[in-house]
Amino acid sequence: MERKYKELVEKLIDKTKSKKLNWEETSSSNCFLIKIGQNSITIREDDSPFAEKQDIIISLMDLLGTRIDQYIVPCTDEDYSLACELYCAAKRSTTHVDEAIEEIMNNLNFLVWCKKCAMKNFKDITVAVAG
Repeated sequence: MERKYKELVEKLIDKTKSKKLNWEETSSSNCFLIKIGQNSITIREDDSPFAEKQDIIISLMDLLGTRIDQYIVPCTDEDYSLACELYCAAKRSTTHVDEAIEEIMNNLNFLVWCKKCAMKNFKDITVAVAG
């Protein structure tokens, strides 16, 4: 991956994971968009049905949505895992999966807490009735 693109991808990963960037879904299920200033970036998987791993395609657009550059990260590239990390972070940003997991964990913790309270109260009632 070219140095400038690698730096850009690393910064996008950092800002996305720290929730400073919110990616948007596009009409394509495997493509995500972020608007930054007067430019925007899309990241998508190549939709070749025959490939075991999909190449990652990063496109830069101007204010009018005209593609001004595109960088294809082949699955054989040494920085492919970095491009995949950004793709996954963008996808997680649009689906809000981290928030969903956190909510599920909180609900599970609440259920465990409620069960402990119910068991304690049940034992107290049993002792009171038996006594």
